[in-house]
Amino acid sequence: MIARTREQLAEFMQGRLTGAYASDDGTQPSGGDAIPIKTYLVEVQPSGVAGGSDDLLPERSLRKLLSDPLLRAKYPATVHTSKDHGLLTVAGPYRDDTSVSLYLDCKDPRYWLLHTTARSETADWIIGRMTTVGSGLARVALPGQLLGKLAAAGALQGLVVVHDRRLFTDGEGPEEAADFLSVQLWGGHSQRVLTLLNEDGTMSDCMSLSRIHVRYWPDEDAREAFSIVDVNGEGRMEARGASYDAHLGLVDIVKDSYTRQIEKIEALYRVQTDRRTGTLIGRSLTIRFNRSIGDAAEFCKVVFSGSRPFRLWGVPASTSPAFTRLRALDLNSGGLLDFEITPDLLRVFLPSGSSGNAVVRFFANSQLHLDSRVRLLDQDERDVFEF
Repeated sequence: MIARTREQLAEFMQGRLTGAYASDDGTQPSGGDAIPIKTYLVEVQPSGVAGGSDDLLPERSLRKLLSDPLLRAKYPATVHTSKDHGLLTVAGPYRDDTSVSLYLDCKDPRYWLLHTTARSETADWIIGRMTTVGSGLARVALPGQLLGKLAAAGALQGLVVVHDRRLFTDGEGPEEAADFLSVQLWGGHSQRVLTLLNEDGTMSDCMSLSRIHVRYWPDEDAREAFSIVDVNGEGRMEARGASYDAHLGLVDIVKDSYTRQIEKIEALYRVQTDRRTGTLIGRSLTIRFNRSIGDAAEFCKVVFSGSRPFRLWGVPASTSPAFTRLRALDLNSGGLLDFEITPDLLRVFLPSGSSGNAVVRFFANSQLHLDSRVRLLDQDERDVFEF
């Protein structure tokens, strides 16, 4: 379906969510399989937001994204406009077979929402190609604290916790088995487990929240209008249930919580030149670990190699086991970060023009692969995140 208005899109998605969608001729509703709805939160990078030039309008940007040769070979899609500002449909065959539609809400010029009923692996691949380095789009990163806040927005139905330090071990010896853990829990005891995880320092030291499954309803007096949403750490929200509006309500909570953190980081901690005085303004950030990272030089070889999950590339300007300094390119957002690294903490500097996304993504990956109790602090040793 080509969405002509947001109201039409909402009716279509509601029908797919409940299985009461219209028949092919559009005359009578027919029972069908309920189809989960996926919504992706993606970020347009700052260089693609400023100015307001016609070349930067979402429609033109989207057409350019879809011209990527590999994406076009598997998904030769067409962009369709609508009557509503900032609503676009991308439709085409995937692998010369299944028709796939993406519905983009670009009303916010920096943070886009992509809705689809396509299979997860199909949608993940398409979104993955659209957010490759240099495209101007980037996936977001949701730290464990934000996922925990979302769990409290409704009734927690399930969770996934992860601890994976295998990147930083040599894989030899029986003790290496303790450096990887993945636990999935579904059911009524999920909230109790999450509470225990937060209160027990021993458990929280080796487990990081990476995904939640939450039942959400916007109105306490109408709990039957609910959505059960699976939210992962890269901003994909997959919904089942009875209400598309409830799903959008939780999506708004995710988007608002994430964007507030990015705006705070960019407003207070970007390092830039004051045009009036010519002096540098901005402050550093500190990433403090609960455990030592060990040899700083060896740490850099892993983290700044350009590979997943950190996707940072940089060559140290000076290096030793005790101290390393470097500038890194974030291959997710295309921005830069400056680091000063010691075994116990990292100083992070966000250059002018770079997105706070790079800081949040580094922090979220540090939770999963280095230290689940890592903290992001300002120069007064206060937590930067406010969830």
